[in-house]
Amino acid sequence: MNNQLKQVGKLARIGLFSWVKIMLLSIFSTVLSFIIGLYYFIKGITESEISSTNWFGDLWEIMSSNLVSAFFLFLVFNSIWLLIYLANDYVTYKIIYQLISDNSEKVLEPILDKSLASMKAKFPKLMQKGADFSMTKLKLIEEIKTSKENRFIKKIIVFCLDQVYLADVDLNKENASFEEILKIKIIQILKGITEPTRIWILLVILFQWLVVIFI
Repeated sequence: MNNQLKQVGKLARIGLFSWVKIMLLSIFSTVLSFIIGLYYFIKGITESEISSTNWFGDLWEIMSSNLVSAFFLFLVFNSIWLLIYLANDYVTYKIIYQLISDNSEKVLEPILDKSLASMKAKFPKLMQKGADFSMTKLKLIEEIKTSKENRFIKKIIVFCLDQVYLADVDLNKENASFEEILKIKIIQILKGITEPTRIWILLVILFQWLVVIFI
């Protein structure tokens, strides 16, 4: 039990440290690139000149170029939401990969067992073989989300449950119980996770600075 608690603590620290590190970089890059981009955007408008001979053409060119710049500045400002999504996704995969690398997938069992037992007590018919698995899965995800367990471990289980499909399993013929089949499927999904990459996060940050360069 103590080893499991230590492992959960270790995973929580890894997840939190990775998330904070990525978010600090993301916020810093977003704010700085937006401020610099906004400065050059305003500077470009104030320095624009309209000739008396072709004022309509000059005005149209200024408006067109500024609209494009304003659009890209808007994308830079709002890219923080994409970075938050990517950071959450990366941390989830990182924790799962660490979990499997340490052969510590058993730390998920207590939470899963507790949630399944609670489900069995509340909705006994949903836990029987032949029941509507999609409904069982939704109820189980809700049960896990509302539990008071470690948020990172809950996130891993919910992530796996979202990807569990039992179309290839005949629940009426299998000797194992519904709970055992579910656990086996979750472990299979966990072991299929490869080491995560931060390339998409870095590409979004690169986009922010390319906008600053070309604005």
